[in-house]
Amino acid sequence: MKTHLKTKLRICLSILLLMFSISAVYAQDFSARDIEGNWTRDDGMKISILGTANFEEGGNALVMAVGKSGWPSSTEHYAFKYRKIKHAGGNTWKGVNYRHRVETNARIEDGEAVFIMSDDKKSFRASGYTYRKNQ
Repeated sequence: MKTHLKTKLRICLSILLLMFSISAVYAQDFSARDIEGNWTRDDGMKISILGTANFEEGGNALVMAVGKSGWPSSTEHYAFKYRKIKHAGGNTWKGVNYRHRVETNARIEDGEAVFIMSDDKKSFRASGYTYRKNQ
């Protein structure tokens, strides 16, 4: 009877250790720079994020291509989609969202943007869009 109980305990302990080791492998550390680079969303808008780890005020996301986003092509390489992007911890960044206002042909602040990065660091969600890292 005692041998059977010891065997069960060893099996349970082995399974528990296996679970901890698997979760440690999949646990991901994030740094402020992980969001830097070139990103594309499904409608073709491309942004380039820089400065999140370098500047106290945070980084910026420059519009590189507008795709079918509704932003005019004159904003390419000129306007920012997001500003003041700062690492909030873990897989989260916060910044200021900008949108293009067709009526006045200007960009206006449109509230806080929260960026949630995937564990594999190949995409993030912000302002209702998914951005994928360019290779």
